[in-house]
Amino acid sequence: MVMRRVYQCLLFDLDRTLWDAERNTFETLAWLLDKYHLSEKIQAKDFYLIFDKNNDAVWEEYIAGTTTKEELRLKRFVKTLSYFGVDDVSLASAFSSDFTVFCPSMPHVLEGVHETLEYLRSRYVLCILTNGFADVQKRKLESSKLDQYFMKIFASDQTGYTKPDARMFHYAVTSLRVKKDVVLMIGDDEKVDIEGAYRYGIDQVYLDVRNIPPPVTPTYHIHNISQLKDFL
Repeated sequence: MVMRRVYQCLLFDLDRTLWDAERNTFETLAWLLDKYHLSEKIQAKDFYLIFDKNNDAVWEEYIAGTTTKEELRLKRFVKTLSYFGVDDVSLASAFSSDFTVFCPSMPHVLEGVHETLEYLRSRYVLCILTNGFADVQKRKLESSKLDQYFMKIFASDQTGYTKPDARMFHYAVTSLRVKKDVVLMIGDDEKVDIEGAYRYGIDQVYLDVRNIPPPVTPTYHIHNISQLKDFL
């Protein structure tokens, strides 16, 4: 039985926690395949699966500090197009540029997000803690009408750190001028969000949407964002 703490600040991950990254990405990629006349050659669902794998891989490189923001954006498309036999860096660059503009404008959020944030907004200080890039994440929040709920965005390219690095969490906590024990981290990534927050010493809510066991025992374990209302 977890002893209930009195929290003041809730730190939310954005992608796959609030903003529906899978749906928004899929629809953007399908549009790109149509725009560049590849939809007859490549099925959108197949392209999405390979892109998702490559995107995760290059994000791991970015978190490890072995690739840059610009390299990340291009490399994921170079690798994905190459998988389907399209070895064209210029086309990959065009995909990358369009994706960076169009995908953040997609509005879809996960089930229960608006209702839950509306419930929480008057009770806690809500902030975003993301490994994404500030300009992109702000546009996602605006297009999905989530920006109204959050006081501040802590993004990796502004803080100089990435989750699960303890310095990322420390940056947010010290910026908010609060103690660790009144801060709660909410995210879907079992390592980046949950283990990172656990190692730093703040409570965590694991939003388990992929049925992946976390490497540590989270403070709270939920399967839908609406379940936050059960204990907050």
